[in-house]
Amino acid sequence: MLPLDYPFRVQTGSSRRPTPTEFAHLRKWAAPQEKFLLLKSTEEITNIVQQFDETDIFNVSNIFQRALSFIFGQTDLGPRIIEATLDGALHVAIDGLLSDTKNLGSAVIDHNTAATHELIPGTAGQKIHVINLFFTAGGEVNITFLTGATPLTGPMNFGAAGEPRGAMIPLGIGPLLCAPGEAFNMTLSLAIQVSGFCTYYKQIA
Repeated sequence: MLPLDYPFRVQTGSSRRPTPTEFAHLRKWAAPQEKFLLLKSTEEITNIVQQFDETDIFNVSNIFQRALSFIFGQTDLGPRIIEATLDGALHVAIDGLLSDTKNLGSAVIDHNTAATHELIPGTAGQKIHVINLFFTAGGEVNITFLTGATPLTGPMNFGAAGEPRGAMIPLGIGPLLCAPGEAFNMTLSLAIQVSGFCTYYKQIA
């Protein structure tokens, strides 16, 4: 009888070897190395990206897994979970628009002289974002909106035959932007009553 470790028998073209008991040489992936981060403060949670950068171990697996993930956003009150819509899109608001309603303001439009009128006063170091305009004109008049003395629009015709008697303009994602520190103004070409309101928010320039 041939020994079990006999490598090859010429007569039969065969050999016998002991059955391997270890198969480590067959592994095609890296053994996982787990490293846990203990986050003990709001500052560490806020700087989670930096924490990840300092963890230089990444593992790739051939096993597909399902994980429950959360996306966090930094707010003035600390980290908050970002929600999703029913179709899976991120449920977020335009920066500085509806996400922080305490910064929203409104101003009355109520003028009837041929002059430039201040609608929203400027604040040093801040820019005015006008997001809605609603007004009516009591007669034929040209209306121009300005940042300080610089026109944001051309003269818009209202009140004459075939012309609109007012406007409702939701600016939303494309607000009228005033220069830092400058007021939002309106110029009337004639002494015609123009009434309405505008909504806005201010952000640091």
